[in-house]
This record gives sequence, structure tokens and C-alpha cells, in this order.
Amino acid sequence: MVLFYTHDVSEEGQEYDIPDEAHIYKPVIIGRHILPAAELTESNRTGVNTRALAWAISEAMGWEEPPIFESYGTGSFNVTFLARHRRYDRAVIVRVPIAACYTPGSIETSVATMTFARCILGLPCPQIFAWNDNASNPVNAPYVIMEEIQ
Repeated sequence: MVLFYTHDVSEEGQEYDIPDEAHIYKPVIIGRHILPAAELTESNRTGVNTRALAWAISEAMGWEEPPIFESYGTGSFNVTFLARHRRYDRAVIVRVPIAACYTPGSIETSVATMTFARCILGLPCPQIFAWNDNASNPVNAPYVIMEEIQ
């Protein structure tokens, strides 16, 4: 459940609400306590600019509007988001490394390995639609936009 949004307006004047990073994550239940996602994510921040990421996804996928974000999972080194199209049944996975764990070149290596496995070896790997290995981009973090495997 996304609670807080950043308001954005497209070139055509259409208004969209895009959540900031802290409010994409789902609350976690530990024992009898529910911890708000914003408290849990301090050590797992990616520093991602969700507005820029939304428009990067739209550009890569040819979508006319920004997607709706959902939390997909958090691991030791990466955070993943599910980005759904607002009108069509289409979604992509976005993987963003946690800032404290990021190693320069790791995105490029992952993309090359997944592309090789998919195209040359014929293994079932997600298709990569877009990626950026540099944290000095408008998204403010390295990222990979890939196909959602059902």
C-alpha cells in the first residue's frame, strides 16, 4: 500500500502521483509488531529518484504515462520494484542496488551475463529493456529495467 506521493504532471497536463522511495515498501510484521516500511529502509536506501525512474521506465517501454510502483522485494544487495502500466496488463521489474553495497561495474556485468544466458545459451532469463551503471544519472542510482517473468 503506497501512502505518500510526489505529484507530477506530464507535458500534456495529465496529473500523476508517484511515491517516493520510502513509501513504496510494505510494512513488515515482526512478532506482534508492525513496523512501518519507512523505519525499516534506513539501512536499505538506494537514493533513487522515483520520479526520474518512472519517466525512465516510460521512455524505455514506450509508455505514454509513468507506471505504478509496488514493492517487489529487498535482498542483501538490491531492492526490486514492480512497475505496472496504469491501463494495460503490462509490468516490468526494476532492480536498484542498495547504495552502501554497490560496486561499480556490477550492473554492467549482470546485464552482460543475463543477455549472454538468454541469447546465446537459450536459458530462461528476463529480457533487459534498459539499464544504467552510473549513479550520476537523473535517477540518482544505477538501475536495470527488465521483463517480469511469470
